[in-house]
Amino acid sequence: MFIPSSIEEAVAELDKMLHPEFIEKVRTIPQAEFLDSQHLNLAMWIRNNWELWRVNPLTQSLRGLGITDPDEMSAFLLGKFWQHLQQPST
Repeated sequence: MFIPSSIEEAVAELDKMLHPEFIEKVRTIPQAEFLDSQHLNLAMWIRNNWELWRVNPLTQSLRGLGITDPDEMSAFLLGKFWQHLQQPST
């Protein structure tokens, strides 16, 4: 299983792996709504598949920012993903 090694790589992986229709929907909803709707879905997938409870380069990056709880880590990553989707396409 691929585990991103940085926050930027995690955002890029989400952009690559998620269905374009889902991504377009995420672009149109407020961040809080997105985070609330995905806590038991995509965020749980991230926690489990990217092993946020273990020490790895991704969790070390997040811990360096003071984020130590896996739930908070997945919410932070989803927030970064939502912010990424709000940027104008280049």
